[in-house]
Amino acid sequence: MALDPDDPRPPYVQVANALRAAILTKKFAAGDKLPSRAELAKAYNVAPMTVQNALRELREEGLIVSPGRDLARRHAGAAGQDPCRTPAA
Repeated sequence: MALDPDDPRPPYVQVANALRAAILTKKFAAGDKLPSRAELAKAYNVAPMTVQNALRELREEGLIVSPGRDLARRHAGAAGQDPCRTPAA
């Protein structure tokens, strides 16, 4: 998973876009744990802070939640569903 060195966007935006695509195409299902920051940094060949900034973007968009670890939250068409909560009976 290499970033495009000719892409004018900052590396954290490129990482966020790649992770967003993986979540929306269900490579990561709702509720799945994402790889650790260190694993993502190694995979994208970036600093852990770059990954942290990318994850912050996804958190702000509501695509991931962090109840201890980052989790894929939802996919297109599942807006408002939170896999970390069970529906009240």
